[in-house]
Amino acid sequence: MKQRCATQVVAGTTTYVLKIAAAEAECRGFCDADATRGMLEMENDAMRLIAQAGVSVPEPLPAKDGGEIVRLEQLGGACEEAGTCFVRLITFLGGTLLGDVPEYRAIAARALSRLCRS
Repeated sequence: MKQRCATQVVAGTTTYVLKIAAAEAECRGFCDADATRGMLEMENDAMRLIAQAGVSVPEPLPAKDGGEIVRLEQLGGACEEAGTCFVRLITFLGGTLLGDVPEYRAIAARALSRLCRS
């Protein structure tokens, strides 16, 4: 089963990332829909907390109903196997992936230090 999907979406001059997560995906330990949603809510909370500390990170955006996570049923593909998928739209943060930066560990340590001080 494909576990998750993310794709860039361009609207005018702004780029976003549309993230789709199937419940019961292997990457989340085959968690049911409620546990999957809880993990996604935790990820959204972490992004907001890191942003509040002044670190540039993607941030979740609200859907029309004001929530940040939309639950969809029977989409087909990986979601058909799971029965439930969750969709989120987050801001796109351009640049080089940290894993591709030689000084990654030093950058991560500085960012973690900033978080701990806030």
